Amino acid sequence: MCTWQLLGYIRRGPRPYSRTIQQLQQANNSLYTGYHQHQPQQLRLQRTRTMAQKASPNKLKILCLHGFLQSGEVFRTRIGSTRKALKSKAEFFFIDGPVEVTDEEAESVGITSRDGGRAWWKVISPTTTQDQGDDFQPAYDTIQAAVKETKPDILLGFSMGASAIGLFLSRASQWEPELLEGISGCILFSGFLPKESVWAEQVKLKLPAITSLHLYGKADSIVDMSRSKAVMEAYREHGGKVEVFEHDGGHLVPSASGALRDSLRAFLSDLQS
Repeated sequence: MCTWQLLGYIRRGPRPYSRTIQQLQQANNSLYTGYHQHQPQQLRLQRTRTMAQKASPNKLKILCLHGFLQSGEVFRTRIGSTRKALKSKAEFFFIDGPVEVTDEEAESVGITSRDGGRAWWKVISPTTTQDQGDDFQPAYDTIQAAVKETKPDILLGFSMGASAIGLFLSRASQWEPELLEGISGCILFSGFLPKESVWAEQVKLKLPAITSLHLYGKADSIVDMSRSKAVMEAYREHGGKVEVFEHDGGHLVPSASGALRDSLRAFLSDLQS
């Protein structure tokens, strides 16, 4: 098992964002400066096996980000068919989101089953972000530490994890683009742009030109596929190759068989060529 458990706490930086889109660029510049002036406390990570020792040099490395109220271990189990379908081409690594969601917080958004009970930021509901200052900073630091250790080729995320990937790529491309040099693609299941937030505008403003595969369900009642298409267009507008897979299911990672299995394998093969 390669799931990391976050043990420490991360100091939050200053509130960097303007509340108006017109001042977004100024806010981004302020954020860039604030990041370097207010370095967070170093993360303390617990792992059962050294990732660098586990990874095979002949396989692509995929760093996976779970959805809202899941955990790395829960997500590892949920995408078992994906891991099996790609086992000859890739190795998977999983991390936990930095925010632990309480029972009360889960119930406040109408969810009673907590699974792993973690998130990438504090939310009013799992698919929105509203006036939260810089609450993504702990998530950025968690993903940053994992990227530095695993040196992944691909980032894979589901729902909130997919959204976190977009925010991470946007910030890293401004703050420390060298961190992204080895990342050639991302796989986003039920991805979305954060709603009613300057965060969404930051993703639209800056993304690296990497290959992306966007997968979403026609029957998804939590993240409407129009929102997944919006984030897909953001990646396209920044010059990256975009691939799409629509399925008939809802808000989930479908079983990797048939056409989906073939699409995932072809995506990885293209990145290896």
